Amino acid sequence: MKQNIIVGLFGAALESVNYGCSALAYAQLKVLQDISDELDIHMQYWIFSDDSIELIEQVKNYLKIDDLKSKYIVRIKTGLQGYKRLKQDIMSCDIIIDLTYGDSFSDIYGKKSFFLYSLPKIIAIKKSKPLIMGPQTIGPFYNKAVRMVAQYIVRRCNALVVRDEKSLECARSLTNRRDILVTSDLAMNLPYNKEKYDVKEKGKLNVGLNISLLLWNSNTTGGNIKLNCDYQKLIYSLLHNLEELGAATHLIAHVYDDGYSEHDLANDIAKEFENVIVAPHFKSPIDAKDYISNMDVFIGARMHATIAAFSSGVPVIPTSYSRKFEGLYEVLGYKHCVNCVSLTTSEALLEIMDILNKLDELEADRKIALEKALNMNRTYSESLTNIIQSLSSEVN
Repeated sequence: MKQNIIVGLFGAALESVNYGCSALAYAQLKVLQDISDELDIHMQYWIFSDDSIELIEQVKNYLKIDDLKSKYIVRIKTGLQGYKRLKQDIMSCDIIIDLTYGDSFSDIYGKKSFFLYSLPKIIAIKKSKPLIMGPQTIGPFYNKAVRMVAQYIVRRCNALVVRDEKSLECARSLTNRRDILVTSDLAMNLPYNKEKYDVKEKGKLNVGLNISLLLWNSNTTGGNIKLNCDYQKLIYSLLHNLEELGAATHLIAHVYDDGYSEHDLANDIAKEFENVIVAPHFKSPIDAKDYISNMDVFIGARMHATIAAFSSGVPVIPTSYSRKFEGLYEVLGYKHCVNCVSLTTSEALLEIMDILNKLDELEADRKIALEKALNMNRTYSESLTNIIQSLSSEVN
């Protein structure tokens, strides 16, 4: 009889409105299932999220997983009862892997989110459950209390994996541990099928453009996102320039917020231009990657949308609002991010158009960088294999 290990997954959601978060969940499950097959052990996957039963069944079939469950996830409003239930579930797990949605181990999205996402980590540490901080961005930390909690976690987790050198520097400012693993983003390994969509306009440069609603409203919403450029003006100027070039521009949403979404924004913007195509409302991050893989070049402000392009053979121009972009790509030797935090609107536009004139160079750099990313990700798989193999000798 195979050994049985219960893996609790936090900071990952298969059914998130943000396909960057769900891409991480899909990719992490694929890594774990490969390890399960290699070690010939049975794993139960408990994903702490609001995923529907229907989606869980779809993912089980796609990834050939027979034991995946969506578990209760604590909310602030659930109070003490929610905390007790969460603690009981964590106690039932053999190992906890927490991805913190890729970039939320920081107060860039506010203190409340950081403290809520830190709760499962703290419970696991207090209850001596193996805690793996999977590949993610660490920091920045603006608030002193946030920094203190982050320090407590990174010093006591069993394994800490970061996806860029800047996160490594930040982590080392919090702890003197020297076993921090640097890898790339898990979504680099997300599968795709280029043949699923036939959407390219023949005889034209097909440009995928991902517009972030977060940045679109950055001047009116709170948080710590501060742009030097006028993002709305940048997008309109870019679309006019692409129209003059005769390009076919595909507006591709990667986040589907409740209410007015990025897909709605794309539809509204498309009404003002002739050669603009709105991509469909995708059903999963893999579906989105299938479409993106058909582009000639991709420009995006959602990092996992850019990763979908980068890892599916498409030259990419990330429009950065956080150091996570430069951190992820520069460690791979891919130095083509357009920094909307430091550049003015005209500077950002000029840089994007300049890069568009060097697509051959961009593609050559992408190929080399992707090979490095996939090699780095193998180190995470190998490390996790060793941890689980050691754990399996103790379980049962």
